[in-house]
Amino acid sequence: MHLPRSLLFVPFVLALLGGCRHSTTPSLVVDGFTLNPDPWLEDRQAIAQRASFDLNCAADKLALTVLAVGGNGMFFDDWATQVGVSGCDQRVVYIRTPQGWIANIARTDAAQPPPSAPAPPPPVP
Repeated sequence: MHLPRSLLFVPFVLALLGGCRHSTTPSLVVDGFTLNPDPWLEDRQAIAQRASFDLNCAADKLALTVLAVGGNGMFFDDWATQVGVSGCDQRVVYIRTPQGWIANIARTDAAQPPPSAPAPPPPVP
């Protein structure tokens, strides 16, 4: 008995599919998003360190909130792309960039000159 050539591939394909399983890496749910725990643990530490410096606030006084995620979506949302940080009566959002986590606000602690006085009203005729 001669089997069609396409049937010879069936056991091979079944063997390959049998080896495909979901990731054994446990997922981590943060603020309603399912994250890969390895990048999140590193990101959380980097963001807290950066925010502590930017906000002049101790890291243990900061609260981090995942606002958006990205990734390939195969098994979880994968990684955070936007994280809100609040503490010491301040709030800022950090965005993942190729250069690292960057605050998306422009602020300066330098003293600003006071606003100039408004122009006097025009004379009444």
